[in-house]
Amino acid sequence: MNRKSVELGKFAIAGIIVLFLASIAVNFMQMAEYKGLQTGYDSLNSTYAQDKAQWSGERRQLSAQIGQLNEQAKALQTQINGLQDSLDEQKREKQAADAALAQAMSNISAREAELAAQAARLQILRNEFAGLQLDINDSMKWFRDNSVLEPNVSWNIGIIAPRVIEDCVDGQDLNLACVNYILERMATIRYRHDPSTNTTNRFQSIAETAAMGSGDCKDYSLLLKAILNTVREKQGGLRIVAWQPGGAQRFIIYPRASLNLGPDESYWYYPNASGVDMGQLDERHAYVICYGVTPTEGHCTVALSDVQANSSAQLPAALNGADVFEPQDGQYLGKIGSRFTLCTQDRWWECTATPNVIIVVISDNDLYKIQDGQWVGYGDYSQKVGDAMQNLSG
Repeated sequence: MNRKSVELGKFAIAGIIVLFLASIAVNFMQMAEYKGLQTGYDSLNSTYAQDKAQWSGERRQLSAQIGQLNEQAKALQTQINGLQDSLDEQKREKQAADAALAQAMSNISAREAELAAQAARLQILRNEFAGLQLDINDSMKWFRDNSVLEPNVSWNIGIIAPRVIEDCVDGQDLNLACVNYILERMATIRYRHDPSTNTTNRFQSIAETAAMGSGDCKDYSLLLKAILNTVREKQGGLRIVAWQPGGAQRFIIYPRASLNLGPDESYWYYPNASGVDMGQLDERHAYVICYGVTPTEGHCTVALSDVQANSSAQLPAALNGADVFEPQDGQYLGKIGSRFTLCTQDRWWECTATPNVIIVVISDNDLYKIQDGQWVGYGDYSQKVGDAMQNLSG
């Protein structure tokens, strides 16, 4: 073996040694690096373990919280479902309420239309009642206007009261028979017979009776009542005297008995008749009364009472015991309650066919008649109409 080979061997061994040392150095370096890595790994592993433990705790907490939240979600879902059901029910109720409201509005509209129609009908009724009230008031006014004589109506009406006072009053006695004499021979107003039983047909006013120069029994009775009222206003203290058949003396009609006529003069008189005291004119109230004479004929006369009736309810008491006379001639006919009676509720339908049963009464401001068994007058109708109008207004 040569030197060169030896040197090469040396170099080879040295190289191997260098390589070995280098390898050892590298291993040392790698071991150091490994240890560093192992330390880092251990540190990371320790951190991981800690984090894992923390994460596990947090996971358990989160799981518990998630469970609670799930329970809360379930409870909320139950509430939501309940609220939804309630909302659905409210929607149904609202729909029903809307339908009911729509029906109510429709009903209100119909009711308003009905109320408007009723209001129109009520106004018509008010107008009709007002017209009826005016008619009733006019009728009552008609009787008031024709309860006295208005002298400016006509010449013959104007002379009646002065002539009656002048020619028919003897001392303080007012001779009823003389009044008819004045009417026929001075005022030219005569009685006209009307056999009708309809005692409530058209009345003539005093002016019409004067203009026509005649009137039937009710017109003539109205005129006599007005004469008595007018004479009472003009002269007080008079005693009313009628006459009746019977006795041996005569009852002088005209002129006054106190004149003592001479042998060539004569009186108008009723033979075999006597006077009847009918009371003081100042204290008596005159009524026209109408009654049946036969089933087919009626008649009206004048009754004198001490009591004034202001309503149908007062009529029976006011007329009971009243004295009745015939306005055509001043004859005394008897008393209400004996010869004459007022129609009553008992068998009132027979009153018109029963003689001397009174079915119509005329005062100074009203007309009363029997209707369905009750006495009624314009005043009663006026009260009923007034009550009805008040009810309509209320």
